[in-house]
Amino acid sequence: MWFFTKRLLKEDVRRLLSRYGNRDYLRLVKEGPRTESRGAFCRPIWIIPCADGQPQFEAMFSSITKDIHPEGVSLVHHVPLDHDHVWVAFDEDDLVQFVKCRVAHSTPLGLGYFLIGLHAVEVIDHSPLRTREFRQQTAACVENHPVDASGAR
Repeated sequence: MWFFTKRLLKEDVRRLLSRYGNRDYLRLVKEGPRTESRGAFCRPIWIIPCADGQPQFEAMFSSITKDIHPEGVSLVHHVPLDHDHVWVAFDEDDLVQFVKCRVAHSTPLGLGYFLIGLHAVEVIDHSPLRTREFRQQTAACVENHPVDASGAR
């Protein structure tokens, strides 16, 4: 029974990440079938580190994806991730999708940047309490790091 449940969780993750990848991909190409299994999809996300299996919303930070694949997400960040697991939050206007990911690697790129690979484990239910806590923390992050009209912080 455990195997069956785990397989269903993987399918949920693949569907969600494929939906984001396909939607972004359609904006970039002309008519015809999609031949690549992954692509360079830059989309803003939130990374929420986990400690003892629980999300640490107060430690979350924003980032930009390098690419999205049905098996996971990669991003470039200025520090390596030293957590075993993180939640990735895809923040749409009216819906927040949380995906629990295992940190697969933090590979140095040079000049102080790291390529971070995240292997998707499961889609987390979006309970109102988690969404409210997420919204409060994102508001605090934006308030503490305002962006002016030129885009500079």
